[in-house]
Amino acid sequence: MELSHFKAFEGAVTFPFKRKNALVFGENGSGKTSFFEAMKMAFFHDKLENKEIRASDTPEDINEKRNRLYEKYRNANDLSVPFSIQINGIAYMSLTRDDYKVFLVTHDDFELKEDCILLQNILENMYFDYGGMTVKSLLETICDDLEEAVNNSLKKHFSETLTLRIDKGDRFRCVLSDIDGKLIYGSNLSLYYNEGKIHLTLIILYINIFLLLADRTKHNILVLDDFITSLDVTNRAFVLRFLFDVAEKQESLQLFILTHNASFYNLTKYYINKHLAKSESANWSYFNLYSLDDKHKLYPQNDDSITKVQKDLREGVVSFEELGNRIRQLFEIQVHELAKIIISGGLEESKDILARLDGGYPIYYKDGKNVYDLVNVLENIAKVTTINREQLSNRILSTINAYKNDPELKNLRNLLKRMTLFQKVSLHPTSHGTLGLTPVSQKEIKESIQLVEKINQCVKKLKEKNVINM
Repeated sequence: MELSHFKAFEGAVTFPFKRKNALVFGENGSGKTSFFEAMKMAFFHDKLENKEIRASDTPEDINEKRNRLYEKYRNANDLSVPFSIQINGIAYMSLTRDDYKVFLVTHDDFELKEDCILLQNILENMYFDYGGMTVKSLLETICDDLEEAVNNSLKKHFSETLTLRIDKGDRFRCVLSDIDGKLIYGSNLSLYYNEGKIHLTLIILYINIFLLLADRTKHNILVLDDFITSLDVTNRAFVLRFLFDVAEKQESLQLFILTHNASFYNLTKYYINKHLAKSESANWSYFNLYSLDDKHKLYPQNDDSITKVQKDLREGVVSFEELGNRIRQLFEIQVHELAKIIISGGLEESKDILARLDGGYPIYYKDGKNVYDLVNVLENIAKVTTINREQLSNRILSTINAYKNDPELKNLRNLLKRMTLFQKVSLHPTSHGTLGLTPVSQKEIKESIQLVEKINQCVKKLKEKNVINM
């Protein structure tokens, strides 16, 4: 998918889905939602228009509302430039949508405005391909199969005692039952079930609706955007197992998982690489969306690597300037990967993250635990009333020092300092074409490659600890 001047993306950006499925990480404000909105515009622009336009509108009203709608999707820095979306090189308005069945699920689809699951109301507002059927007629057709599939999923994949019944006469209200049928409610759900259990039920409903509607003769696309918000860690792992089991059986399925949650991104990537068959894990691409230098950028994580840079250097097929730019980007990726682990990056640009790490600020991290874990430990120490002030002070300081002096972080900090120097002096000019500066040399390229390789190894070790602890 190629976007230009679309929402967060001021210029052109290409999502090169060379592999079947994709896992995309992006902090809030990085452009992740813009990707989701582009999918919505590409495949459901008629539904978007119908939400704005009424049957009683005059042609002038229709034209004005349509222009206002499409203007909302233009990049705010220059509203005079129209946006463009291309899917496989075809402009989205010219796309043969009959070849696709697209299902979009976002975090907003888990907010129950009426504190009950009225399936007809929910699905009418979602962006699912219902094959030309109304939601009501569709639910009348699949209701019994859906109820059976959801209950099987709850029992088989999640070991849940919860069961679901769909009331066909009340806009397909879902009635939840738990504790051997003693807890049965179809309204005021938040009074009787925690948010995580309701959220889990909705995930299972949405995925099973997709399974019932998928068409093996078409390209079935399922996009899940920040869909695990209120789930605990255990259920996140169960959802992944359920989801990948579904994906493995659906050969025509293309799956996109978007998340701003670093832990879930790491867990998903870990699950793909450790628990899926090699043939399945090879179907996945990994992307990071970042806001850098006030511009939104996409880094395909497995489209370039230090190994490829080394190969291109040996073969002499790429200029030093291009190699330097690629090394700089790979370095920035590792800085953001580190920021995700130690929770120091947030929405900051890479230069700000490096300033924190390189400017004497401590990194609080120990055996896969970060600053938030440290705060919890300190809080528990502070609650102890049986020790005197001196003992309390010593325990607090020794705990903080243990988090500040992880040996792996010490080595990483030294590598970052050295790499930052190369970034500023040698690699930065390769991407900015600064006049009067000495071009990057082969020696600098080789040294930079070695440093990024070592940083990559350090971050990988920290990430594995982080995932295991999580």
